[in-house]
Amino acid sequence: MLAISLAAMSSGCALIEAPSRARIEYWDKHIDALCAKEFEKDKAFKVYEQDVLPVNEHYFYSDGRFKFGLPEGGKKYGYNNHPGVEFVSELREARVLNGSNPRVSQYVTQNIRLSDGKVLSENYSYIRAGGGLLDVGYLNRHKCPGDQSHLRVLEATFKNHNQND
Repeated sequence: MLAISLAAMSSGCALIEAPSRARIEYWDKHIDALCAKEFEKDKAFKVYEQDVLPVNEHYFYSDGRFKFGLPEGGKKYGYNNHPGVEFVSELREARVLNGSNPRVSQYVTQNIRLSDGKVLSENYSYIRAGGGLLDVGYLNRHKCPGDQSHLRVLEATFKNHNQND
């Protein structure tokens, strides 16, 4: 191990120390507890105003089924000026709970009406990214709540989310 460390240092490579399994389990349990607490108090998502989605390819499949997602908004994705897009979702990191390996953060997804920039609804999630030896965050992560929470907030926000009824 010493030879590997010396070889890595002499070649300019840095070894990344992987956190222990106990540390990863600690953070996974911690964010699960935070989620449970927020769902108990109904803070996991908030709907400020309901609206109706335009029935087009950005929001619905050709058979009328809701795509259960909005185009990504913000400067990074550029949908704000895309024809036919009236609503976008923007994801941002709201709070960092642990900045080192593993990274643990609270995220907020806001669903925005572009015509006036109003946030119609938002939902929160916690994500532990990384923690493995290779530390590829999207492969080794824990998320709470699951993707179903974002679907719930969209269904509560948009009155016509189910075109087939």
